[in-house]
Amino acid sequence: MNDLQPKFRALDQLVVPRRLERFDEVAPHVPEPDPPRASSRIAVVVLAFALSIAAIAFSAVVFSRSGGPAITPATTHPARTPSPSSSPTLTPTAPDFVTGNTPPRGALVFAEVQSDSEYDIAFVGPGGTAAIPMTDAWREGLVAGGAAWSPDGSRVAFVVARSGLSQRLYAGGGDMYVMNADGSDLRRLDFAGGADQVTWSPDGTRIAFVRNQGSELCLIRADGSGFRVIDSRRRYYEVPAWSPLGDEIAFQSHVPIGSDRTAIFLVRPDGSHEVRVSPPGGDAGAAYPAWSPDGRMIAYEANNSLVRLDLSTGEIHQLTRCRLPCITDYDPAWSPDGARIAFIRDEEPGAALHLYLLDVSTGRAHRVGPLPDQQWGPSWRPG
Repeated sequence: MNDLQPKFRALDQLVVPRRLERFDEVAPHVPEPDPPRASSRIAVVVLAFALSIAAIAFSAVVFSRSGGPAITPATTHPARTPSPSSSPTLTPTAPDFVTGNTPPRGALVFAEVQSDSEYDIAFVGPGGTAAIPMTDAWREGLVAGGAAWSPDGSRVAFVVARSGLSQRLYAGGGDMYVMNADGSDLRRLDFAGGADQVTWSPDGTRIAFVRNQGSELCLIRADGSGFRVIDSRRRYYEVPAWSPLGDEIAFQSHVPIGSDRTAIFLVRPDGSHEVRVSPPGGDAGAAYPAWSPDGRMIAYEANNSLVRLDLSTGEIHQLTRCRLPCITDYDPAWSPDGARIAFIRDEEPGAALHLYLLDVSTGRAHRVGPLPDQQWGPSWRPG
C-alpha cells in the first residue's frame, strides 16, 4: 500500500461546496442636467436660497446631538486582514462548527463523510452503532478530522481545512484546534504553515504534528507557545504517534528518502536518535504506527494487513489477514485498556472505508455500524 492512497482514493470522490464572495464597486452615473431656461432662473435662485437655510438648520441639530460634525469618508476600502504572527498563539475562537455533543469515556471518535458536502468528526459510544457528530464544519464551508485526545481525555485536538481542501487533512494543510471534550473553550493554535496528524505527549503539555505537506515534524505546547521544528532531514513525515512512556515519537517515512516505500521510525522529542524499527520487506513497506497503552508494542500496516511489533524482542505478530473483498487494513488505534484495536478496512477501493474493531486476544474483527461508507482516523477517548 502506498501510505495514503486509500484516503486519497476516497477523497477524489468528494465534491465539497465552496463559498464565493464577490465585491463590486459601481459608481452611479449621474446625467448632466440641461441648461436652465432664462425664464426659470429666478425660481431656481429662490429655491436654492431656501435649501441653504434648511441645510444650515439641519447641520446645527446634528452637531448639537453628536458633539461634533459627522465626517463621511470620500472612499470606503475593504478592511485588510492582518498577516499571521510569526510567534504561535492560542486564539480563542467562537464555536461556529462545534455541536456540543460530548463523547462518553471509552467512545470511538473518527472522521466521517455523511455526503459529498459533509466531512466532520463524529463518535460512537461504547456498545453504540449510530454516529453522533462532534463538529458540523461543513456548515461553515470547512472540513474537520484527525481528532486526538489528551491523555486524561479532557481535551481533543483536531485539524480544520477549507472545503475543497479535504486532502490537506492528510498532507499538512489545515489549522489545528483544541477544545474541551464538550466542545467548550474552542481555540486555534496559530503558527506559520498548515498542520496535520496531531498526537499528545503523555503528560498532556505538548502536541506533535506534521506540517507543510508533511515535510516537517513539529512540536508545540498545548497552550500555543514553544513551537519548533524538531526534524526535517527526511523531508517526509506522516502519522506521528507519541509513546505512552514519553521518550520517543514514532512516525512513517520514505525509505530510501525519495522512494515510494515507507518504514516505521522512532525519534526522541528533541529530534535526536532516529532509528528504524520496522524490518525490510513487503510491497509498500510499513505505515500507520500506533503504540500499545503500555508502550511495549507498535501496531502498523504491512502488506495490506495489520501486524504488531514487540519492541523488546523484535518479534512480529500478525493481527489481521486482509483477503478479498478486503483491499487494505490500516490506521490502527489501541483502546485505552489494550484489549481492542480500532482500524479502517478498505473493502472497495476508495469507495467503502469502514470502521472495524479487533479483539486482540481472539483475533476476531467486526465492523462497527451500520455507519455511512466513509470513516477514517479512529481514536479513543481515554476512560
